[in-house]
Amino acid sequence: EVLFNYNNHKSRTLFHTVWDTRNLSEGSSLSNQISLPLISDGTYKMLVDWGDGTNSQINTFDDVNRTHTYQEPGLYEVKISGICNGFRFNNTGDKLKILEIKNWGVLKIISDSSFFGCANLDVKTVDSPEIKTNDISSTFKDCVSFIGNNSINKWDVEEIEIADEVFTNSSINVSLESWKPKSANSLRALFKNSGLDSKKYTRTISKWAEVIKENQVINNITVDLSDQSGMLFDKSAEIITKEFESTLEVREFIESSQSII
Repeated sequence: EVLFNYNNHKSRTLFHTVWDTRNLSEGSSLSNQISLPLISDGTYKMLVDWGDGTNSQINTFDDVNRTHTYQEPGLYEVKISGICNGFRFNNTGDKLKILEIKNWGVLKIISDSSFFGCANLDVKTVDSPEIKTNDISSTFKDCVSFIGNNSINKWDVEEIEIADEVFTNSSINVSLESWKPKSANSLRALFKNSGLDSKKYTRTISKWAEVIKENQVINNITVDLSDQSGMLFDKSAEIITKEFESTLEVREFIESSQSII
């Protein structure tokens, strides 16, 4: 029984991705296949349009239809409608095959390491994913092609407690000054060796200062901001606030950066 009709869904509701089946790695599917990284504690009642004129209904994480075989290897756009709660590569499987996220749509992020190791991935969405976990560690770790766009700055992270290594070794170069990590207790190595330039890096953590100070003083939370090696802090930037200068944890954030300019 087909629960969802792709043709009845507006494009904005689709989890829309681009894949290259030819990008093989250890543990990946064959060169003419795509295998979706569904997880055991996820929830699925979704219709997958594989981009070759065929659709599959998937209702469980281990459904055989999560792996699709094409007649020819190559580039394909995959569109998912319905319920898709959970997507986690964790540096395994078809991590090199996914190239782009065009729209988050129905995807809900419910775990850490969602796109860890997806070295060819970039995100070019205008929407934001719904986050249903308090730990988004390693979400884009080792995503060396990940630059991102301003939609990343719109993510709702207010309930996130742990965000370690989210952008480690990625090429992100988007200011995240609109993020409000008010529940965070660990942001360790969040930007370690990432592509964020000095002004965007400085603007981001400066804007976080008031939120971090509130955690420290009001909620008695000590935020771990250690190990931001490889980053450049622009000490001359005019955006540094009094809250920033008076927040111990943020000073430690600066000091853990590899260089200060």
